[in-house]
Amino acid sequence: MGAKLKITVMLGGPSAEREVSLRSGAVVAEALRSRGHEVSELDPREPGWVLLPGTEVVFLALHGTYGEDGVVQAELDKLGAIYTGCDAESSRIGFDKVLTKQRCVEAGVPTARFTVVEAAGTPWPRSRHPPHPATRSTK
Repeated sequence: MGAKLKITVMLGGPSAEREVSLRSGAVVAEALRSRGHEVSELDPREPGWVLLPGTEVVFLALHGTYGEDGVVQAELDKLGAIYTGCDAESSRIGFDKVLTKQRCVEAGVPTARFTVVEAAGTPWPRSRHPPHPATRSTK
């Protein structure tokens, strides 16, 4: 095995997916420890969190907003930290389904037609014909 690293696993956080993140982050931390790495866990539930001195890499085990939407990545970039996953801008775009679809269309990636619905209760677009319930797959 390679060099032992000082890794901070970020888990929990402020999103609605906090509980899932706490569980997955704990499993990641244990797996990294089992490989001999020095691992600390950091729950950025509140603003003002600080990385432990000497952290060589941050393993992002955060889910949902804040953890996957580019916000924490931008904060880590400001600190000059190395972290797992995409950079802040890629995370922001990937988390936003409309931006992702627009970027795919711009890049010529084949994608299904789509309509952006801005508010709940918006009537179904007249130009769209949803599949009839009898034709839907039951798989």
